Amino acid sequence: MSSDGINWEIFHNQVIYRANTIFSTDDDVYIRVRYTGYSNTNIIYNGTQSFNNKTAVNYNTTYITSGNIVVGFVRYYKIPVSAFTGGYSLKVLGFSVNAGQQIWSNTVSFSVE
Repeated sequence: MSSDGINWEIFHNQVIYRANTIFSTDDDVYIRVRYTGYSNTNIIYNGTQSFNNKTAVNYNTTYITSGNIVVGFVRYYKIPVSAFTGGYSLKVLGFSVNAGQQIWSNTVSFSVE
């Protein structure tokens, strides 16, 4: 998670994530989602509200490679803080290419001043 899309706060293997970054209501929330394997779809949720691709803009995608073989992706999203109507948290749902298996991230919360 980032407030500027450059300086990233990284969360690994924690049940509950709380970002140290404090956002203002005029900020955008930048998130970076790393997929190993092949994901064909992901949906970003704020509580039960899902953000569409006009709200959660995928502004960049990079490839994770092993040799010359693509083994995953890193996708970068930008969401305006004002779009978070169900509290200040998000969760990512991914669907794998194989049989549409659902993969959920843990919830990440953040503060707004």
